[in-house]
Amino acid sequence: QDSSTPENMAPKKKVVAEPPPVEEQEPEEPEEPEIFKKCFRSGGQMYYGECKAGTGDKQGRVIRHGYGRQVTITASPAGFRQTNPNRPTYEAIVQGIYEGNFEEDVLTGQGNYKWSDGAYYEGHFTEGQLNGHGRFVWADGSAYEGSFAHGTLSGQGRLDSRFDGKFHQGKFQRNSFQQGGQRWLPILEKAANEDKLRVSEGNGIPLKVVRCTVDAFLQPSASDSEAEMEQKALFRTIQQIHSDNLVPFFVAEANVPKTAMRCLLDMGLISQEAPGVSVRHAAIAHRRRRDCHRFFFESIQDSLKSGRLFTVAFEDDDEACSLLQEEYSDWATRQSKGVPQKPLHEDWKLSHFFFPTAFPEIVFQPVLFNCQNWARTFLPEAAPPTSGPLSLPEVAPVAAAAGGVSREQSKENPPVAEAAGATKAQETEETKRIKELLETASAGVNGNVVGQTGHFFEAEEDDLKAAKLEIRPFLRPAVLSFGRIPCSLGDEEVKLALSNRFSAHVPLHRTVVVILGRAPEASEMLN
Repeated sequence: QDSSTPENMAPKKKVVAEPPPVEEQEPEEPEEPEIFKKCFRSGGQMYYGECKAGTGDKQGRVIRHGYGRQVTITASPAGFRQTNPNRPTYEAIVQGIYEGNFEEDVLTGQGNYKWSDGAYYEGHFTEGQLNGHGRFVWADGSAYEGSFAHGTLSGQGRLDSRFDGKFHQGKFQRNSFQQGGQRWLPILEKAANEDKLRVSEGNGIPLKVVRCTVDAFLQPSASDSEAEMEQKALFRTIQQIHSDNLVPFFVAEANVPKTAMRCLLDMGLISQEAPGVSVRHAAIAHRRRRDCHRFFFESIQDSLKSGRLFTVAFEDDDEACSLLQEEYSDWATRQSKGVPQKPLHEDWKLSHFFFPTAFPEIVFQPVLFNCQNWARTFLPEAAPPTSGPLSLPEVAPVAAAAGGVSREQSKENPPVAEAAGATKAQETEETKRIKELLETASAGVNGNVVGQTGHFFEAEEDDLKAAKLEIRPFLRPAVLSFGRIPCSLGDEEVKLALSNRFSAHVPLHRTVVVILGRAPEASEMLN
């Protein structure tokens, strides 16, 4: 059979038409978010600046995005200002102020940050950390300018120290400086040691003297308003001394019938249940080889919890200088008479009692103690794990109000900040209370001032937690003498007398002498 016949021929292939070429479409660029300005509070953070509406997993939130200013405040227990025994008193403390760029709710870009101890940074931030080129200035004026990486001094830079006048220039890595190409010098440890030396060796600060009257607390006939005026004047004096990173040293004049300790007890600055530390008692415990450091640790711990003064008391009147073995539970209310003549004992020197975890030298630099979060040594559960130089707080998320968020606001006339999450339709009694609390707490914030505000308010601890306003302990140290000083002494004579008596026992250069006395007319009536 012929193989070429049609029956034996292979079937023809079907011709399939090729599809027309598909033009590649360029991906659509995401729309630029609408930027608007908004002023709000979120917990202890107050923000005014550029924002955008959140998308995706951030839907329903206001996102800080662009240029803005944020102030972070905390609430510090202030038992020394408490008037209602059933309602705690707090002081608003400005922990930091940031002004600069945000990106997706994170400090990113150029900006500057100021800490509560007065240290500040100007430069670049990345994802909430110091990163890139910048300049960091410590509270004492020492400065580093150069590269930062992940919140540390890393890269090429120069550090100028105000403490010894020296400088280090070259390579830094994780807060350490490379010396001689091999040895690394830990910079932050060096700064901490310098802080100790400022207490032990002095820094040339001249001793200052201020005078406060206490007549209203000595005369039963005095009115409540007179007592309140004297009390507020003393409060302001103490606050100013602490804000200056110094410690008040209280001493009463000879015509005041009460000791300085008794005056402070009557004014409510000290609790009779926890009056502080008697140096005489601590010295007795030291001689008997008992734990003398517990006196200081427990007293600091109580002061941080209550917000009352942490007092180091010298029972230096002539009677107590002879009581070398006796211990009294009611020592704080003991009366003393006259101007002391006997010298202080050698074992009453505070240098014998300084200890890093019980009575650190930095107590005599209260601004640094509080900013660098030394409270964690005494109350580990009551303070955040990170604080102090080179660390920054996290940015708190903010819920948007129902129906959208406010648009452009006038910078010259910014609106009153809203409590985040509060809407007109959904506002509950709790939300109103939280909103009012945040407004009350932030009323004392003033411009670029950091640290203590002198603004006190009452609040329940549960309400502060509900408002997400952090409670941060704040130490308020003081030194006092049971002895008196003659009424006739002028300021220079007071400085000389106290220097002769206490210079070997107390770092006087870290103190301001506060004389508790009587008004001239009251002294004349007494005489």
